[in-house]
Amino acid sequence: MQKIRFILVDDHRVVRVGIRSMMIGQQLAEMIGEAHNADELFTLLKKELPNVVVMDIRMPGSLSGIEATRRVKKQYPKVKILILSGDTTQEYLIPAFQAGATGFLNKDCSRDTFLEALQKVYYGQNYFSDEDSGRIFQYFQQGGSQEDVYSSVLTEREVEVIRAFAEGNSYKEIADKLSISPRTVETHKKNIMQKLELSNLADLVRYAIKHKITDL
Repeated sequence: MQKIRFILVDDHRVVRVGIRSMMIGQQLAEMIGEAHNADELFTLLKKELPNVVVMDIRMPGSLSGIEATRRVKKQYPKVKILILSGDTTQEYLIPAFQAGATGFLNKDCSRDTFLEALQKVYYGQNYFSDEDSGRIFQYFQQGGSQEDVYSSVLTEREVEVIRAFAEGNSYKEIADKLSISPRTVETHKKNIMQKLELSNLADLVRYAIKHKITDL
């Protein structure tokens, strides 16, 4: 199994040292670089692309973690973003999600939880706690539109696929749930993305939340 390669961005040296130490001997993931702020991150990204950037939100320098996330997703769309922050209030959670992060993790987490989040984000799934998912859902529910998702644009099966992805299921899990093949799931996703003019899985989840396809 190929290791998940990630870069950690955090202005606290103790956090960087702690996570680097935590990864010693790990077969699942490898920390290939660390940055003190966004400027250092983009210098690293010019040399080597990771699978995931683990990003703090409040950092010194010209860009916050939110702004850095937005820029990473624009310049390197295949790189996944996992937010690792000591502040998981809606003030930071919602902007991080809107900027393109697909995971949000409290710094007060265990090693197993960190690795689980890293793995889910790497495989294109979302990682949010039940509480954070509720906050995201509530936010979009309050400000979202009431458009009918069961319009002629989407088939019922495509709506089922959107819901399954939004709830964090993998291709195989969706295939098993809907009694179809993983390749068919991939085809449905491709068609959905084209129909809705979406760029990535995070956009798909936002659509699902906004249009109340999922009960996150």
